[in-house]
Amino acid sequence: MLRNNILVFVKSMLMVQLFFVVLLAGVSLDINSIWQNDALVKRLPKAIQGMQINLNNEQAAELVRNANVALAGRNQWPWSGSTYFSRTWPQSLMTSNIQVLASADLTVTGKEEPDGLPGTFELPAIVQEESAPTLSTEELVQLKDSRVALYCTHSAETYTPDSGKPKLDGKRGLVNDAAREVVGSLRQQGVNAVFYDEIHDFPEYEKSYTNSRETVKRIIKEQEELAALFDVHRDHIPGMEKAETVKINGKPSARILIIVGTDERKPHPNWEENLAFA
Repeated sequence: MLRNNILVFVKSMLMVQLFFVVLLAGVSLDINSIWQNDALVKRLPKAIQGMQINLNNEQAAELVRNANVALAGRNQWPWSGSTYFSRTWPQSLMTSNIQVLASADLTVTGKEEPDGLPGTFELPAIVQEESAPTLSTEELVQLKDSRVALYCTHSAETYTPDSGKPKLDGKRGLVNDAAREVVGSLRQQGVNAVFYDEIHDFPEYEKSYTNSRETVKRIIKEQEELAALFDVHRDHIPGMEKAETVKINGKPSARILIIVGTDERKPHPNWEENLAFA
């Protein structure tokens, strides 16, 4: 009984295979006969010609740009402009993945920028200091038993006039020297200040803040009487070709801008106290 069942199964499999062989052979013969039909072959070029799309160089470059800006054939890199990452890049990401937007002429709406350099805005009035500011007696008393800690999330930031480039990958840029100068000035005035010089932005720059967060946790754990914690950066204001400076002891010096985070995006219950302290 078992033997008969096996034979029936084998015969069935052979018949199925034979069926597919015959089917494929028939389809192949039909295709060959169609292709050998001279009348149809002669009509194919005309049919294909009606489907052709003619593009000039500019249109072709635009299509390539929608898929990959690096292959767009531009005279300069697109991210060299000050508005590339804030406007152009998000738009390119959208149009390269949503085709209905790729064929549309997208425009960015918003307030018109004032006359002058793009991206400029009003800054607080600059007060020229003839000498370095000093802490009052009351402030020194408040900070006597406390500590001020500084660190650099972007450790590689430096200054082009001195270093030849704005960033030293894998090394400590001159922004670290600026942080040390602040620490030295605070110590001269009797404030317990310390600088943590860990490198946070190498080898993976995008993990800079993830790495510096661990440093912040360690600082808070080590410094029980922590009065202030500063992340020192070498930044610039987009659109400004010349940096704002003040004179200290007769020498031009960079202005210090203290940035205080708010609770606009994430909970930050003490941000107003930080603002008052700053």
